[in-house]
Amino acid sequence: MLSRFEQILERYPDKIAVSNEFGAMTFSRLNEEADRLVPFLSSVNRPVVMPALPGGPELTLLQLAVWKAGGVLAPIPEKCTEREARIFSEQIRPDLVAVHSLSEQKEVLKGTGSETPILSFRIQEESSSDRLVLSASKIEYSKYLNKLSVSLPEEVRLIQFSSGSTGRPKAILLSERNLLSNLDANLEHLSQFAGKDAFCSVPQYHAMGAAVLQELLWVGCGVHFSNRFMPGEHLARMRKFGCTSIATTPNYMKLLLDIGGLNRERFLPLESFTIGTAALDGKLMRRILEVYPESKIYCRYGLSESVGALTRLEVHSGDTYVPGSVGVPVSGVEFSSDLRGQKETEIVVRSGCVAMGQLSDSGECFAITDDRGFLHTGDTGFLDANGNLRILGRKNSFLKVNGYRVSSLEIELILKSIPGVQEAVVVGVEDDQSGQSIVACIEPIPGSLLPDSAEFDRLCRSEMSSYKIPKKFVMYENLPRTSAGKPDRERIYLEVNG
Repeated sequence: MLSRFEQILERYPDKIAVSNEFGAMTFSRLNEEADRLVPFLSSVNRPVVMPALPGGPELTLLQLAVWKAGGVLAPIPEKCTEREARIFSEQIRPDLVAVHSLSEQKEVLKGTGSETPILSFRIQEESSSDRLVLSASKIEYSKYLNKLSVSLPEEVRLIQFSSGSTGRPKAILLSERNLLSNLDANLEHLSQFAGKDAFCSVPQYHAMGAAVLQELLWVGCGVHFSNRFMPGEHLARMRKFGCTSIATTPNYMKLLLDIGGLNRERFLPLESFTIGTAALDGKLMRRILEVYPESKIYCRYGLSESVGALTRLEVHSGDTYVPGSVGVPVSGVEFSSDLRGQKETEIVVRSGCVAMGQLSDSGECFAITDDRGFLHTGDTGFLDANGNLRILGRKNSFLKVNGYRVSSLEIELILKSIPGVQEAVVVGVEDDQSGQSIVACIEPIPGSLLPDSAEFDRLCRSEMSSYKIPKKFVMYENLPRTSAGKPDRERIYLEVNG
């Protein structure tokens, strides 16, 4: 990865490589700032760094620096709660945590161990009696890191956190081979973006956001991240940098169109839209192509357990789009032969892009593929007569909200920890904007007084990221139950979805 970046650096030294709401950096400045951090990071063998940073220059230069130091990057959401930060930190025990602002990210600081140093990109330098805090702009190389992290396989370069079936996030281990396989598989497609600029509304810590950065930056395309929904600023930055493409989600495109952000009066020279994280409906596709009839839409299907796109579908104005279709496999991707035909079955895939493994709760690495090297995704669908993959749904209880995979169990466990709650069942309701909205169905302990919906919302926000917060709380005197006495999830789902 680094040798390929050096080639791009030599070709585009003065081009803006990455920007966000706070600033921008050229390829050469990005490289210089990364090099400045390398001696400090190299003070420990294979440092494991957990950044809680907004997508953009800071996170990108830190990623470069960590890789140059032979380390591992494990990004987490900038705005995660104390509880979430603690769970992430307990899994990997990072050697260093990086934040944008100490004052704005107190929850992250409280959730990570006091023995773990903090690297801040906002302050000049600050330390406290119980914790070492360093400034990214004024690193003293006399200060060294201590090895705190779990032992990881030599090949690991990136950790992606994803919702797990136990309610705890899964630490997915990605190797350099995984990252290079994604670039090689998509090189012909990515070459059209070389030397251009793209806007990305997907968070950089998200699997798609991370892949977009690695795909586009490594062909010399500037990547301009958004971390807040500020359409005026986004459009102004797209114009400033002459963005010719957008990597985004269906929800973002719908919101931008609904407020008139994309119309003929505000015409931007957009050549393509790359849309992932959730299924794209035909109505939204037609709306985009009505405004940009000469552009292309690329639908992609990817996973938290892999790098980048596994399939891609190219759609032009006038094409007939079949809902759920995400295109043909990219080079090097193989789907199980069971997918062929019209019968719904689990999507099973083999590729060099599929992660090398996952970290267990005890800190051991284990494979996530079966004996044949296939990953069982939990998604269901089939391959049609033209080889296009059609996504039909999920095999398990995960919800898909604004492109995030959300564990219903995680939310249920938090709800059941609230005084007065005996049982909680979380279900998804189809939503045109977010894909699914979350509904929490709650049963009280007999004789207990439950909080109202506003208080439930407040309590949830203290424990979970905003995209996991239920949109609605439904109170039951007694939840429907099966003959075994367990909540009847199917009946509850049908009642909520009415």
